[in-house]
Amino acid sequence: MTASSSPGGRSPFDFPLYDIGADPVAAILVDLNEDGRPDLVTSRDANLRISLSAGAGRLAPPILRDIQPLVTGLVIGDFDADGHADLAVCGGLTGKTAGIQVLLGRGDGTFQDVPALQTGSLANSIAAADFDDDGLPDLAVSDPGAGSVIILPGLGKGLFGPARTVTLGYPPSFLVTGDFGGDGRLDLAMRNSDTGAIEILAGDGTGNFAFASELPTAGAYLYDLAAADLDEDGADDLAASTNLTGLTLFLTQGGGNPGAPRAVGAVSYSTVLLGDVDRDGHLDIVTSAGTGGPEVITLLGNGDGSFAAGVVSASISLTSPAGLADADDDGRLDLLLLGAEGAAAGFLGGNADGSFGQPPLRVNAGASPIASAVADLNLDGHADLIVANAGSQDLSVFLGEAGAMLGVETRVPLAAEPAGVLILDFDGDRKPDLLVPNAVGSAGALLLRGTGSGTFAPPVALLLAPEAWAAGRLNGDRRHDLAIIDPAGARLLTKLGNGDGTFRAGVDVRLSIPDIPGDEYALAIADLNGDDRGDVVVASHETDLIQVFLGSGSGSLIPQAPFAPGGARPECIQLGDLNGDHRPDLLVGYEYSGVHAFLGNGAGGFVMNPQLLPTSGETSALSIGDFNADGRLDVAVSELFLAVHPGNGDGTFRPRLRYEPSQGVAGDFDGDGRTDIAGLAPRYPDEVMLLMRGAAVP
Repeated sequence: MTASSSPGGRSPFDFPLYDIGADPVAAILVDLNEDGRPDLVTSRDANLRISLSAGAGRLAPPILRDIQPLVTGLVIGDFDADGHADLAVCGGLTGKTAGIQVLLGRGDGTFQDVPALQTGSLANSIAAADFDDDGLPDLAVSDPGAGSVIILPGLGKGLFGPARTVTLGYPPSFLVTGDFGGDGRLDLAMRNSDTGAIEILAGDGTGNFAFASELPTAGAYLYDLAAADLDEDGADDLAASTNLTGLTLFLTQGGGNPGAPRAVGAVSYSTVLLGDVDRDGHLDIVTSAGTGGPEVITLLGNGDGSFAAGVVSASISLTSPAGLADADDDGRLDLLLLGAEGAAAGFLGGNADGSFGQPPLRVNAGASPIASAVADLNLDGHADLIVANAGSQDLSVFLGEAGAMLGVETRVPLAAEPAGVLILDFDGDRKPDLLVPNAVGSAGALLLRGTGSGTFAPPVALLLAPEAWAAGRLNGDRRHDLAIIDPAGARLLTKLGNGDGTFRAGVDVRLSIPDIPGDEYALAIADLNGDDRGDVVVASHETDLIQVFLGSGSGSLIPQAPFAPGGARPECIQLGDLNGDHRPDLLVGYEYSGVHAFLGNGAGGFVMNPQLLPTSGETSALSIGDFNADGRLDVAVSELFLAVHPGNGDGTFRPRLRYEPSQGVAGDFDGDGRTDIAGLAPRYPDEVMLLMRGAAVP
């Protein structure tokens, strides 16, 4: 099949990520400087971070603003009636007096302080609306410690009247407001943290509230609660995200209070966002999947409280959707996402069909693909993709094409189960060849000599049965050699290339690492000390040790003392210049303890970077490349999903972006000068490949 990219908003891989300073407990989009673009306000601990829009979906560096309470909630309103957006923040410390801090906006992104308001114990959510119909916004704050809701009537000029306490008898949370009775008066909805039920308090239009109804949730844990008129009957409805029923609607019934829960089919463990995403005049729901998948789901509203089947967006996952706004001035709502570690945010562009971002490309490969690699097989300047298929015992070859990304699949039979694939010019004709190790239990390897047109000569068997291997130049003759681990013992062997696709025996060096039966190794080759000779790095899974062997130029290797980098059970290693000093640095991916970067000292040694790149599962592969076209090397980690960590250029990295495939390789498949990623998609049992387009230069 011929693959082609899909039209739409910004690609999931072309995803600018902006630092917002810390993991937020609340995030709001609002135009603070009145330029017609959404700005981002996030809260954490005792401060706010204000990131003004820089246009075209970009965010400026955050401005830090200290506030008095420990932030638990954030809301927008015009509390001094001057036409500028203001902020109100609730919070406090357990056992201490809680408070509300109001910041009056000047219309330029800056604020004037108002003395903090004391509210009692810890306040955990806040809402703003005109509860007493005097034209001024009031505040409602949930106080779980006292089992009450506190109403603060707005007086204008940023001032509030005496607090009114609505005693509940249970700890409230997730406070939202809406006209649930359809009588023109604003009501309150909240979660009863004792029972899990959603409670409705009816407002009388003077700022007083009384119990109206209780909506059962079968004890489900609530992730988010949102209110709007979803069925267009003049009364607001509720949309809840829970752990038991997923996305659940409570629709008003003939102008009465919201009725029985109705699941709408989407599993959601995240924020619920409401907006007219497809611009048809009806409200839609945006949330994210809660089944371990990274998709964003849009449920398109029909205007009667029903919704069409979910539109699945680009396979990118951070934490959860955080907001909807037109960030790039194209008239469509865009989606704000927060970074996986919380300290970053960015927008996915909205599409006409209600999705966000550009869908990744999917193409079929052979049965049970286990590994992939990239090279320009037909010498046309485009990267080509090779996939090793264990189940069908063959290779899938996709030639890169301008515009189309990947061309028609070609199968290359092997008659043996592959365990991986290496691509280098082993016969000296300047055309990429393939070296395919057979799976464990099938001794040997296969060499496929490339023709330079994307095809290969018949496989030639090589009598090799390595435990692990790597390819590179070791003896100074400019030919590609092999470094392998002897499965019979902890020994490093080299096979020196003859330049015609054959190899001769090189050195046999015993590792200075304890020989543990069943140990697994990872190897990499690079010039670590700048002497134009290939060096070898070996990592031992069972001992946690790493050993460097410096090349002499004649093919011999000089062992260095092993070192324990600190992580447990290294699975894979990769070498690359991560900090721009022209010295190879070492990346080590551990089984379950993340990924560490070790900066090369230019003499064959390494210094550990204290930053740990977190993982959510076992690390199986590492890739290095400039994926966002900023001139700095980034890291792609293959784990439960593919995690891309944008590099800072100094050996440190920004929070990860998560993509659907669990393994990825990098290359410019469409020849546009951008680095793309192709990966295996394990959630699709018929071996579907998935590909993401690289970022444009900003």
